[in-house]
Amino acid sequence: TIGNVACSLWRLGTPYWHCYPHSHRDRACNPSSSTIAAARTFLPFVPAANLLLHAGVFKAFDDMYPVVSCHANFDEILIPADHVSRSANDTYYVSADKVLRCHTSAHQAELLRTKQPAFLVTGDVYRRDSIDATHYPVFHQMEGVRIYSPADWQAAGLEATAFAERELKAALEGLAKHLFGDVECRWVDAYFPFTEPSFELEIFFNGKWMEVLGCGVMQQVILDKNYGEGHKAWAFGLGLERLAMVLFDIPDIR
Repeated sequence: TIGNVACSLWRLGTPYWHCYPHSHRDRACNPSSSTIAAARTFLPFVPAANLLLHAGVFKAFDDMYPVVSCHANFDEILIPADHVSRSANDTYYVSADKVLRCHTSAHQAELLRTKQPAFLVTGDVYRRDSIDATHYPVFHQMEGVRIYSPADWQAAGLEATAFAERELKAALEGLAKHLFGDVECRWVDAYFPFTEPSFELEIFFNGKWMEVLGCGVMQQVILDKNYGEGHKAWAFGLGLERLAMVLFDIPDIR
C-alpha cells in the first residue's frame, strides 16, 4: 500500500545534493542550514508504479535532482510571472536562476520531452512555510502523468478532454478507495495554471470531508510543446506526508 511508500520516507539514505557553505554561496541563495541538511539526504522509496493506478503502465522516477532551474519550476508549467510562489519569501533560491523544487511538477516538461507516455515522479520538495503541526519546509510529493492518443478517445466515442477527464477521475477514485477503503468521493472544481479543467478530490473519511489531491487535464500548450501535438493528458499531484498522517493517525508533521 501507499503506507509502505510513506513509511519509507523516514528511512535515511545516501547523500545526493551539495550546497556551498554560506560564505561561498550565491547572494540569492536563501535556504537555511537545516534545509540544506535535509536536501543533502536522499530518501528512498519502495517502487511506486506497482502501488498506484495501473501496475506496469507507469514508469517511476524517484531520484530526480532537487535543484532545478526557475524555468523548469515555474515557466514550463505556466506559473505566472507575478505569482507569489516566485517570491524569495516562498521559495528557496540556490542562485538567481536555480531553486530547490517547490513541486515534483518541476520535472513534468523534462520527462514529457523524453516521450514517456505515463510516469510517476516522487521526491522531496521545498517551500518556505512557517512550521506548525501541518506545515514543514521539506515534504514529499508524488506527481503522475498519463498521455492518450486519438485512438483512445475515438474508441470510447468521446471528445478528447471529456475522455481524459473520465479516465483521470476513474483512476484516482480507484486509488482513493484502495488506500482508504470504500469511501465516498467528490470532485471540487479548482484552478491550477498547468491544468484545465482542474479538480481537487475529496473523500469522506473518519466523519469528515478531506482533500486528497489536486489534478486536471494538462494544459494543451505544455503537452504540444514538450511531447508533441495530437495527444491529450492528465496529471495529478499528492502530498505523501498528508496521506501518511491520516493513515497512521500522526497528529503532527514534525
